[in-house]
Amino acid sequence: MRWGRLGASFACSATYLQAMRLRRSGSCLLLIGALVVAAGCRSTDLVSDAPDATLPEAFPNHAAAVIMQAVVAEAQQLVAFESQSRIKVERPGQRATLTARLRQSQDSLYGSLSGPFGIRVGKGLVTPDSFFVAYTFGGTFYTGPLDAVTRFVPVPPTSGDLFASLTGTVAPIDAADWQISSDSAHYLLRGSLETPSGPVRQLLRVDPALWRVVEAIDYGPAGEIIGVRTFSSFDQVDDLVIPRRVVLQAPSEEATVVIEHVKMTVNPPALSFPSLSPGRLDVERVE
Repeated sequence: MRWGRLGASFACSATYLQAMRLRRSGSCLLLIGALVVAAGCRSTDLVSDAPDATLPEAFPNHAAAVIMQAVVAEAQQLVAFESQSRIKVERPGQRATLTARLRQSQDSLYGSLSGPFGIRVGKGLVTPDSFFVAYTFGGTFYTGPLDAVTRFVPVPPTSGDLFASLTGTVAPIDAADWQISSDSAHYLLRGSLETPSGPVRQLLRVDPALWRVVEAIDYGPAGEIIGVRTFSSFDQVDDLVIPRRVVLQAPSEEATVVIEHVKMTVNPPALSFPSLSPGRLDVERVE
């Protein structure tokens, strides 16, 4: 499973692979990564302007506990979504633009990807214990246990929560000993976290006008930047504030993934997740 076999169609999914110290393999990365994009009771076009939010009067003197509680409370409001999204990818020698139809709860996700002229690239399903990717364009059906997904998705090592990483619902982890400072318009939270791939330092930039993380930067043991997530173009959909634009960057890979939500449904009352079978596709088990 190498980049040459899959081409630019799946280019974006290499986003945090080297940073996570996991084996390089570009197979179903983009498809799985796109499935965990986010947002979303009614289906609606995004509004053109972000919410009219201003800095609270107490800024920059909020207590650390107040900051963390406010960010967590905002993030927890989004629990499921359906969306139509655009995904743009850039990395050395590879560029791709895809459209995606996605649906996700906090433990399952399903999505289909199409390339230029509406050509179906593939579809995938992640359940609480397994993942399945039907890469129809490449004639291969990938499947494996859930713990293998982290080898194929652009999620940083500081979080196993794919939903939060790609929806802009990132929030401070309680276990971290966060140091709080501020700039002219944001709170800056710095903490050191233990992850399966080793210790990671993290910087969260919080917009107190929205109480949302607008940037998350992960640093490796030597101080190198191993991943950057930025969230912008915040819109209000059914009283929930949603970032319309998500950017994932892996400096060591020179890779950038931009996800833009065109339409979204937030917290739909019920979601269905169809099962996937290989049919005539070649099956490849990922461990």
